[in-house]
Amino acid sequence: MEIFQPLDLWNSLKQAYENVAHLPFPIYASRYEDGQFLLANAQAREFFGFKTDEPLSAYQVRTFYENESERGRVLETIRTTPAGEWSQRVRVCLMIDGKLRRIHFISRVFSAENGRPMALLCMALNVADSEWFSDFEEDAREGLFEAAAYHITDCNAAFAKMLGYSREDLQKTPIGELFWSKEAIDSLISLIEERKTLRQHNIKLRRRNGAMLIAQLSCDGQFNELGKLTRVSGLIYDVVSETVQNDLPVGIFLISTDDSGEDIIAYASDAYAQVLGYEKAEDVLAKPIRQFHPSEASYKAFKDALDREAAKGKPLLDHYMDVRDRFGNKRSVVVNVRYVDGEARRIRVGAIYELTGHINEQLRVLKNNFGAILHTYLSTVTSLRRTLHDIIKAQGEDLLRPNSRLDYELARAEMAGGVKRLQARLDELHRVAAERGYGEEDAFERLRHNLKKINTFGASQEREKDNAAVFRQLLLQMRRNLRPVGELNLPREPVRNLRIEIEDMLRLANTVSLAAAFDELGERIPDFEYFRDFLRGQPPREEDFEVLNLTDIALDVCRALGEFAALRGVDIRTEFNRRERIPVRAHKALLNRALHSLLHNAIKYSWSKGEERRPWVTMRIEKQREGHVAITIENWGVPIRKEELENGAIFEFGTRGKESDDRNRSGTGIGLYDANDIIQRHHGTLKLTSEPTFGNPPNVYSNPFITRAYITLPIANV
Repeated sequence: MEIFQPLDLWNSLKQAYENVAHLPFPIYASRYEDGQFLLANAQAREFFGFKTDEPLSAYQVRTFYENESERGRVLETIRTTPAGEWSQRVRVCLMIDGKLRRIHFISRVFSAENGRPMALLCMALNVADSEWFSDFEEDAREGLFEAAAYHITDCNAAFAKMLGYSREDLQKTPIGELFWSKEAIDSLISLIEERKTLRQHNIKLRRRNGAMLIAQLSCDGQFNELGKLTRVSGLIYDVVSETVQNDLPVGIFLISTDDSGEDIIAYASDAYAQVLGYEKAEDVLAKPIRQFHPSEASYKAFKDALDREAAKGKPLLDHYMDVRDRFGNKRSVVVNVRYVDGEARRIRVGAIYELTGHINEQLRVLKNNFGAILHTYLSTVTSLRRTLHDIIKAQGEDLLRPNSRLDYELARAEMAGGVKRLQARLDELHRVAAERGYGEEDAFERLRHNLKKINTFGASQEREKDNAAVFRQLLLQMRRNLRPVGELNLPREPVRNLRIEIEDMLRLANTVSLAAAFDELGERIPDFEYFRDFLRGQPPREEDFEVLNLTDIALDVCRALGEFAALRGVDIRTEFNRRERIPVRAHKALLNRALHSLLHNAIKYSWSKGEERRPWVTMRIEKQREGHVAITIENWGVPIRKEELENGAIFEFGTRGKESDDRNRSGTGIGLYDANDIIQRHHGTLKLTSEPTFGNPPNVYSNPFITRAYITLPIANV
């Protein structure tokens, strides 16, 4: 007998559980409301220590939480996950057999039609103590910590770095040594005891060098049976990121009002100190800021401008003014500054920079920061692809090729067969219903209408993702329309058979949708990787150029784009001797990036050459006279307009060809600009041509063109 209603929700939950229960880690299903266990594999039973003589219903997940109120946070995180998707990892502490166990929860919510969560399907991944913070060592900007008995018990590297310590230095450190004032600790503890949980609460900490750190704190308190606070865990976020402080060629500062009402420098970067004529930030700490203004009138004018913008709820941006360094020299600067929220205008943060050469420096920093963000985004996308692949394998193993890619042709065949089976099951059900006098009910008419739309759509659509999405919506409607039929006085067997076919078709449609999403992400990754490498690239130095084999670089580029080409259904053809050595003096990473960009474009903008012929791109390498080598990359598909080639617009930064949006192809408008710049740095040339292929005039772009990129490079003397 099912554990809860409705029956089809229970069946969906059970089916999803059976699809993943064989995986080698604890997997279980539980009721959303009270956490009662519904299903559990052997690993889950062992993990939670269930007794063999007691039923699963005797246990509830919430009783295993070290702090039962923590389950509310976990449920809120999981509940916001889109329907039908698995949540990302949620870290929790469980108490099992008196021992603290730290785990990741990966969960999926099963909800009723009204959206009310009814059940959870969970995977519990164990995290060893040594790994609890290790995932965040390299990339996390947030500082994670745990504290007990007013001492730091654990933290990640980011937390320690914000305060100027190592992780080892902070082990068992009294938290009183880290706060700006003793009173702040007492008030913070009282606040945690009152609210249990804090989110984005501003605190003032003291760095190892004596500077103030303004941070946003988010934390959860844990209490014993007497209600006493025993442990605090959470994260802090540096308002002025340490990374930005170190890398930006601008002066970062924090001005605080002391007890006498004087505005003093509470924090400064080295760059800020150097604007004021000092070498290190420590040299300017606690100095009155007004002494660096030319006069009291100039300082008042600055404060008035800041206060006017603050009254509007805005920062003071691009404010030009003069300052005087410690030697009395006047320096013209631009300042961007704002008051810190909640500090009654007693603390302000900002940045200043000198005008000379600041535009180029700002651009470099922005590129670095965006490159770092994109790197993190790439890691997330790559992890998402792995998760999608695992789910596809779990739900659609019967549809996979030997290389673990979905066989779309087989899926289409299965879908067509499923539609026929649906028709047969519906005909059978209608016949049985008619025998009992139910054949003309509205529910049957709606089912027939749904099936007719499925047949019509399946015959007219081509795109797998859209096809699967529409199939899923129609199948969900059929499932809903089948419910009132199930309430009629009919034999169970034909109703059950139709429901099974619908569920199997839904599994198939979901698998195809996931596979299409997996492939789309795979197509986007080369774009992301190229843009990241462009942003993070540094100006080349002469010593970075060396004599390299052009053939090896070309083969590396072809191999790197192999998966992307396969996803696009494009073959890469090479017309050169793979064993021939062609020496060129080159910067390996840059030349690789230029060829990668040009070949990637050729693949992305290719069209199919007909139903029986896959599209292909060609990379050709030929030695020329006078010591040069020519590289030609050719494709057949999206044209480049004549005027864009003649005026050179196609090589301008951020410019995309007017025809490049064909079929929603993405791009940044940077690839050709960057490739041209790199080839010129190698004392070579890059030329593009784009010519019609079906006899149409060169200014008619509805037909495919042959587009060629011609690169010449000097051969190195060896």
